[in-house]
Amino acid sequence: MAAAAFVLDVFALAALIAAFTWQVRNLRALHAPPLAQDVRPQSLHPVSVVLLLEDAELAAEPAVASVLSQEYPELELIVIDDRPGTGGKGGSRRLAPDPRMKVLSSGSPAKGWARRPHSFFLGYRETKHPWVLFIDDSVVLRKNAVRRAMGAAWWQQADLVTIVPGLTATGRWERIFMPFVAQLALLAFPARSLEKSEPTTALSYGPFLLLQRSVYEAVRGHASIRGEPLEDIALIRSIQHRGYKPMFLRGHELAVVQTISSFPRMWQSLMSCFYSALSRSLPRALVGAVLLLIVFAVPWLLLIPALLLLSSPISSSPWMGVLIAGAAHIAMSLTYRYLLKDTLGIDHSLALLQPIASLTAAAILVASHVSSRGS
Repeated sequence: MAAAAFVLDVFALAALIAAFTWQVRNLRALHAPPLAQDVRPQSLHPVSVVLLLEDAELAAEPAVASVLSQEYPELELIVIDDRPGTGGKGGSRRLAPDPRMKVLSSGSPAKGWARRPHSFFLGYRETKHPWVLFIDDSVVLRKNAVRRAMGAAWWQQADLVTIVPGLTATGRWERIFMPFVAQLALLAFPARSLEKSEPTTALSYGPFLLLQRSVYEAVRGHASIRGEPLEDIALIRSIQHRGYKPMFLRGHELAVVQTISSFPRMWQSLMSCFYSALSRSLPRALVGAVLLLIVFAVPWLLLIPALLLLSSPISSSPWMGVLIAGAAHIAMSLTYRYLLKDTLGIDHSLALLQPIASLTAAAILVASHVSSRGS
């Protein structure tokens, strides 16, 4: 028993060290956005912002106000209301009028269209500027976010800019689970490959996509990925496939995301994401769930019997290796989370509850694929 536990601990520690090394390599590939005062005026092309309202539980005002308060020379805002129960009107009428803003209802998507691509496509048709920023109501832009993103695009001659945003997790479940999900996402999609023509490994952040109108038109925009539930990844794959240059920014200074506070809604939302991310494969989901448990939960749980048996004179010595390996694993896990806090602003205050987060993620992985087969 002790030997098997030790092997599991060593395997998990080795996997975590590999993940840590991989992530450090990826984080170094992320560009830091230029400071607002360093952005050159010639880079500030007119920008159209398409803001999708889709979550009835989120107030629309913070996202709208964060766009309209941007210090930017020429900017328009197209708001698409796709929230259930508002009919595209009720919530939008409460928005303070602004000459730079136009509010539309998305209506029901046409046959073959997923809701998000349909809504963003409708919004795009109302835009007029040479650069377009797609965001949704979970995103609150920070001061000068558009200016700094456009400055980064000009600096690197990029055709598309996307970011790793900050998280505003306030509820306990959000603070336990969402930083862990962000950690997994950053591992699954290597940032270094984003700026290469490798569509199979592309990562983009759907609620913040800034790109040239000419590029969007060349790849036929959301019309070309109309049925994709993860439209952000599908769109950037299409852009990379055509040879255009994307750019990935360290974006917690540009935008923060309001995460889902309700645990049932968070569960349902992530079921959809996990199901699509693993190509709708149950075997992949099962393998992923087992690896999650071994790497992120088992070493923590094995500390309990190790500590109990070490206090007993019977067979205590074989468990010393389990204790040492488990302690090293936990130290590495906390170091890992501190790195993400330091570089991306991802909350690490409840990192000691990582086993709960990994157990939950494994359960969602399996549930997403089992429920889809039964439906």
